[in-house]
Amino acid sequence: MKSTQKNGRFAKIAKYALAITALSTSLAASAVTVAPYFFAWSFGSTSYKVTSLMDAHNKAGVNAMTLAFGISGGGCTLGGGLDSTLNNAAFKTDIKQFIAAGGKVILSFGGASGTYLEAACSDTQMTTLIANLLDTHKTYALDFDVEGGQLGNTALNTTRNKAIVALQNRYPALTVSFTLPVMPTGMPTSAVNLLKSSIAAGVKIRTVNLMVMDYGDGSVSSNTMGQLSINALTASQKQLKTLYPSLSDAAVWNLLGATAMIGQNDVAAEVFTQADATAVTNFAVQKNINLLSYWAMQRDQVGTGSLNDYSKKNKTDFEFFKLFAKQTGGTSSSSSSAASSSSSSSIPGGGTTITSSNGFVNSSIASKTGTFTATFDATPSISPANMTLAFSNGAQSAYTGLAAVVRFNTTSTIDARNGGAYAAATSIPFTAGATYHFRMVINVAARTYSAYVTPPGGTEKTIGSNYAFRSEQASITSINNFNADVNAAPGGSLRYTAPVIQ
Repeated sequence: MKSTQKNGRFAKIAKYALAITALSTSLAASAVTVAPYFFAWSFGSTSYKVTSLMDAHNKAGVNAMTLAFGISGGGCTLGGGLDSTLNNAAFKTDIKQFIAAGGKVILSFGGASGTYLEAACSDTQMTTLIANLLDTHKTYALDFDVEGGQLGNTALNTTRNKAIVALQNRYPALTVSFTLPVMPTGMPTSAVNLLKSSIAAGVKIRTVNLMVMDYGDGSVSSNTMGQLSINALTASQKQLKTLYPSLSDAAVWNLLGATAMIGQNDVAAEVFTQADATAVTNFAVQKNINLLSYWAMQRDQVGTGSLNDYSKKNKTDFEFFKLFAKQTGGTSSSSSSAASSSSSSSIPGGGTTITSSNGFVNSSIASKTGTFTATFDATPSISPANMTLAFSNGAQSAYTGLAAVVRFNTTSTIDARNGGAYAAATSIPFTAGATYHFRMVINVAARTYSAYVTPPGGTEKTIGSNYAFRSEQASITSINNFNADVNAAPGGSLRYTAPVIQ
């Protein structure tokens, strides 16, 4: 984060810096993801209330995390914290288990201090270093936190852009975000120019993540941190609109993310309170921005020690995470399946995760008898898989009861049911841990539907056009249920958002 370096913030944090999540020219309406930062260099430390990703998942319900940071460890080598994810076997296992449980892991590079990889490596070398991380952890979300003197370095932009394009060509599901400084009046010119250069180079950006902090004592004196952050997001949305003129206002809002410094900042006047967290998150939900984050998971604890370790404003542990998650619709409680007595865990800020033990998980929707469109996101934890998302007449507990069905299948591709068999107009591979956006246009009267999917960082592809409802459902006259299922063979977990019906 820019504040870490600019103001000499927190001795430990100042070595690294803040970042977060991903942006793309192909956008989807989706729930706000809450992905706090995790000090990768502090994995296993008992100085904090959470020692690992799975510890945060089990104690607080966290299902998305941003690992900080990746910088040069001396020459063209990996350091800054992400190196420990390769060198520490326990950390490597923790990441694997977190993803298998439906978690999303974002790998963040750069920050306020240290030498960036793009300053120490050629684009080819940088590509190789990052590809090793992706191949090891099977996570496909990258963030580049660019700030300070390195923000305006066009040579670094060129190297970084070449590496990102090469990685997105190699990994079609890869999402990329830029974490950038901002003021209440918008992004600085250097940040806008970085985005322009990335777009021109062919980088598919999913998120422009704004560090909503370090506005200065003068700005805070007459405003709350929440309102200043909202002002910054609003001004930046207008700037982004000029870079993506063909996108709607709503789509441009969905490119944005926000990262806060919870509690007390080292800028004395800047205190991001629980009320600020609620205000920013309500605004994020209203505008459908795609990411909320904060610095940091380990600081989200009760205590009065160093600012490195405590927000100094928490009344309970994980209080800020729970506020962000609650406002975005995520909870740590379970919701029951209409066709099964088992329950599924609701993901804070990001949908619901189920496994085969949940059986068929059903959710009622308003009854439809004509043509309607449904959109939703889904993330399989493994590939290959055998997982379905479907619409039906009434709650179902068997595949024969499903009418319009899309599936992550055992050949690691996505298909849909066409009458008596599964088929696909296009071969669409899927990757474990990546999120796919589905759009289904369903004509109940004709008992047909068309299904489309947008891979991360890609464009919408047709799964099937005018496919027939499953044969057993050829005579139904209404659709009133959404269904999700994970087959025990090969297992895994499925994370999905509730369908948006139009």
